[in-house]
Amino acid sequence: MEKQLSFSHLEKELVKEFRNNVNNSEGPIDIANYFSFVVCKIFKKVFAESDIKLENNCAIFTPNEENYFKVNEELLQNEKFNEVWNNSDLPDLLKKFAETAYHKYLHHNKHLEKTNKKIRR
Repeated sequence: MEKQLSFSHLEKELVKEFRNNVNNSEGPIDIANYFSFVVCKIFKKVFAESDIKLENNCAIFTPNEENYFKVNEELLQNEKFNEVWNNSDLPDLLKKFAETAYHKYLHHNKHLEKTNKKIRR
């Protein structure tokens, strides 16, 4: 049995800023951008000493898919990335951030529907 790596300290470090950004977002596009930004920030900290090439599209927010996010395919094909991904709490950490984004996404969609109803009256 391999040792499970934990990155919960990164959640504690970044969650307040992320929630603040998401709560002040103007729409679904902002939410997706904030999610991608925080994931890249997490990956850059986790893989700081690695030769893994990280772009700005580390992961995307996908509100209509399971777990609400999708990691870049190139990263998933990288052996070093996969080793950390499969032996750590990193997927769970990203899921928490994605769930926060998803709840705000739902709120924005409800708000847009209310606004559209008022305009049509």
